[in-house]
Amino acid sequence: MKQVIATVISNENLWGEFRLNGRLKYLGSWLIRLECPDVASEAKPGQFVMVNCGKECLLPRPFSIHQANEEGITLFYAVLADGKGTAWLSQRKTGNTIDLFGPLGNGFSIKPRSR
Repeated sequence: MKQVIATVISNENLWGEFRLNGRLKYLGSWLIRLECPDVASEAKPGQFVMVNCGKECLLPRPFSIHQANEEGITLFYAVLADGKGTAWLSQRKTGNTIDLFGPLGNGFSIKPRSR
């Protein structure tokens, strides 16, 4: 586990609003790519990171690691209609930095012959 400052490589909105029974539930789903090789080198499937989501959020928020490669990690997340942390994260632009720590949790390994 490491505490790092990750740089945003990209942050894209994949699809927009979702309503349930006429009420707005989600503002959209996002995919953010972060440059943080120290975390990525240790990440395993099933692990997550804790992200400090700005000054309005006292506690860091957990986000599952969607993908990892040599240069960084990718997080897939939904922006809730009343979610301060996810709304803050969705506003990050390429080049912005984000404080996070991880990887956390009990990961698992995938056998090479698995389908």
